[in-house]
Amino acid sequence: MTGAVWAADELPLRELPGIEDRDYWIPGEVNAEGKLEALQEVVGSAAVPFSGSQDGPIQIALIYPSADVSDFWARNYLAMTRRLDELGIQYETTEFASRQIEHSLQSTYASQVEQDADLYDYVIFGPSELATQADNISKLAGNDGFTTYVWAFHTPLKYLENQPDAWFDFSSAAGALTMCDYMLSRLGNDVTMALNRGIPGITDNQRSGDFKACVEEKGNWTTVYEHYGEYQREGGF
Repeated sequence: MTGAVWAADELPLRELPGIEDRDYWIPGEVNAEGKLEALQEVVGSAAVPFSGSQDGPIQIALIYPSADVSDFWARNYLAMTRRLDELGIQYETTEFASRQIEHSLQSTYASQVEQDADLYDYVIFGPSELATQADNISKLAGNDGFTTYVWAFHTPLKYLENQPDAWFDFSSAAGALTMCDYMLSRLGNDVTMALNRGIPGITDNQRSGDFKACVEEKGNWTTVYEHYGEYQREGGF
């Protein structure tokens, strides 16, 4: 969700098929026409240095599962800070790291940051799992002391009392369909598979669920076993 900040009672901006079956909105329902493309054009172009002045560095709190096996979070953090450097914006970051499965630790961090609102200008929250952290997202978004962004999800939950200022992510669903086509081209039809899934919730429903549905429908694959490995190395055994 980009551009203007919409109140919950102003959403969705449009209705797409299946909306009544979801407890969240998909990007096409909450992005104003042309906003996403405009954002992609800007962030995909060379940085234009900031020409204004700052009284001091902006303060950014990051609550995210960066202490995990995946380098996804580290790469995103580096991309963000390098871009700020290119823009010539002074900043300081405070990181609140957890593992992907440490939901309660993230809750503790969210409460701590919310109580220390005067210390931060921006809070970037990468939820361990969207529904699990819904109350914390709403709590942070309801604090006027800072601007709240949700990182790694772009499917706003319909039932949040307070919507954050922006959601940003890549599309897990699009990735699942791309992987589906790739695996069908590599392995063909009538394959028997076991599926090591992630953490129960919307992200895994899109990544694993959409992949599974795609290969079963397009390639007549059969799933004989599946379990949730919770994105942990040990979960693969």
